[in-house]
Amino acid sequence: MNCDESRNSNIELYRIIVMILIVAHHYVVHSGIVTNIGNELGSAKSIILLILGCWGKTGINCFVLISGYYLCNKGITLRKWLKLYFEVFFYYVVIYFSFVISGYEVFSWKECINSILPIWDLSTGFISCYLVFFFFIPFVNMLINNMVEKQHLLLIVLCLGMYSIWGSIPYVDVSLNYVSWFAVIYVIGAYIRLYPKELYRKHSLWCILTIGSIIVSGLVIVVLSKIGINGTFFLADSNKALAVIVAVCSFIWVVNLPVRYNKLINIIGGSTFGVLIIHTSCNAMLKWLWIDVLKTPQMYETPFYFVHMTLSVIGIFVICCVIDIIRKQIIGLFWKNKSIIK
Repeated sequence: MNCDESRNSNIELYRIIVMILIVAHHYVVHSGIVTNIGNELGSAKSIILLILGCWGKTGINCFVLISGYYLCNKGITLRKWLKLYFEVFFYYVVIYFSFVISGYEVFSWKECINSILPIWDLSTGFISCYLVFFFFIPFVNMLINNMVEKQHLLLIVLCLGMYSIWGSIPYVDVSLNYVSWFAVIYVIGAYIRLYPKELYRKHSLWCILTIGSIIVSGLVIVVLSKIGINGTFFLADSNKALAVIVAVCSFIWVVNLPVRYNKLINIIGGSTFGVLIIHTSCNAMLKWLWIDVLKTPQMYETPFYFVHMTLSVIGIFVICCVIDIIRKQIIGLFWKNKSIIK
C-alpha cells in the first residue's frame, strides 16, 4: 500500500476513508454479530449494519488500484518489499507474543509460524497475498508495458468477464485467489494511469457514478434483505461486479480531483496499512478487541448499537494510526542516530 512517498493528498485522503470502511467491515464480520444479523434479516438494525459493513472487499480493490496506478511504470524494489514485510513481521510477532506472555493466548506453533512468516497462508488473507503479489509486479509490468492500449483493454474485459461478471451470478462457482485477483485490479489501475482520458477529468460524472453505484449497492441489500436473502452476496468478495464498479468509479473520481498537498493527511494516509495490520494481526487480537474489549455482541442487543459501531470504528482507526506513527518516528530516530554515528 505504501507505493509512493510523494502521492497527492487526494489519494491519501481516499486511503483514510477506505481504511475506515474496512474497519467497519471487520466490526460486522469479526465481532460475532453476523449470526444475530442473519437471525433477524430484514430488520432496520440488520440492514443498517449490513450496508455500513459491506465495503471491506471493495476497499481491497481500492488499495490495489492505487498500487497499479503508481507502480505500473516504476516497479517494486527488494528494499521496498522488505520494508513492507518487516512492518507486518514486527506487528505480528509483537502482538501475538504479547498475548502469549500475558496468558491471554495459549502458545500455538501454527499461530507462531503465521506471525513469523506472514506469507504462510495464501488462502484468503489480504496481507499475505498482497506481500506475495509484489513478486509478480515486475512481470505484470513487463506485460502491460509491451501491449498497445487495445490489447490492454481487451485483457481487462476478458478478466472481468471471467472473474467478475461470471462470478457475480448466484450459484455459479468461480474460485478466487487474491494473488491472481490483485493482478486483474492492478492491470485496471495501470490502464487508468497509462492511458489518461479527458473523460476521467469529468469530476461531476464520476461523482454521480460513484454515489449512484453506492446507492444501487445499498438498495440491493435492502430489497434482498426484505425477502430474506443476504444481499451482501453482490459485494461479499472483491471480484463481485458491484465491488469492482464502486472501487473503479470512486478511484477515477478521486485521483483526478485538484486537492492541495496536506502534510497531516499524508502522514495519516501513510499509516493506513499499519492500521490494517494491527487490528487484524491474529485471532487473539480479533477476540480480545471485538469480544472482550468492545463487547460488540452485547452492544448489538441495545439501542446504542449504531453509536457503538461509529465510536468503535473511529477509535480503532485513530489508536492504531497513532501507534504506527510512533513506530515510524522511533525507527526514523534510530536510523538518523545510526547515520550520525557513522
